[in-house]
Amino acid sequence: MKLLRQMEIFKDTNLPEDGWLQGCFICYGPTGRLVEAGQSENKNENYITEYLVYLCHTCKEFINRSHPIREEYEESIIAYIENL
Repeated sequence: MKLLRQMEIFKDTNLPEDGWLQGCFICYGPTGRLVEAGQSENKNENYITEYLVYLCHTCKEFINRSHPIREEYEESIIAYIENL
């Protein structure tokens, strides 16, 4: 059985890193809302990584209403994950 490892993605702000509020990935505003951005399985290890992104309500609604913005958001998340 594989272990699930969660990785939270957020923008760097003056908020404590171990707090439940972090910077929204798009606007840097404080938020506690997490949105699943996908999973990846490490073939060499015994775990699956789940990526969770901090997105405020306003940015999430904006992404859901605009297809081009959603595509740009998804591309930026993929690029961010690949550069970890």
